[in-house]
Amino acid sequence: MKKFKFALLMIVAVVFILPSCKKGADDPFITFRSRDGRLMRAWKLTNITGTYQGDAVTYDGSNLSIAGTVTYKNATVQMTFDKEAAFSYTETKTINMSSAQATTESNKGNWAWASASKSRDNIVIPVADFFGKSNNSGIYYVDELKASTLILKYDDETATSITNLTFTFAKQ
Repeated sequence: MKKFKFALLMIVAVVFILPSCKKGADDPFITFRSRDGRLMRAWKLTNITGTYQGDAVTYDGSNLSIAGTVTYKNATVQMTFDKEAAFSYTETKTINMSSAQATTESNKGNWAWASASKSRDNIVIPVADFFGKSNNSGIYYVDELKASTLILKYDDETATSITNLTFTFAKQ
């Protein structure tokens, strides 16, 4: 009988403790890594969808289109987060013009969670600009953070424009 009560107590504890490990709506239900542990790695941008200042933006892992026109081709973005809060970012792209040469931009800085609370749902990445289609403040909502997938969202509405972008990254 004592073993049964102990087992029942353990099941109840697990039911209440495990969901508290899940921070984002699309995070894994059960994970043995914290959000920091899942974030610390190299990431490659695989997709962008949404609008930037009212124009539709799409990125398929190679081509960035704005309002249906390919703006950049052979474009890649790679970023790395480490335990010391360091962040590095490299973007390579070729403007969609004949005989255009590829350009590469790199930047380094520090990342941080936007609040000291345990929610860890907004991240500050001040040096990332994702083809110039994000924000100057560098605050992104972490919609999903799995061991192999990171989805960041940015929403901004001003009197003159609306920007709603979703950036999907895959583990490198």
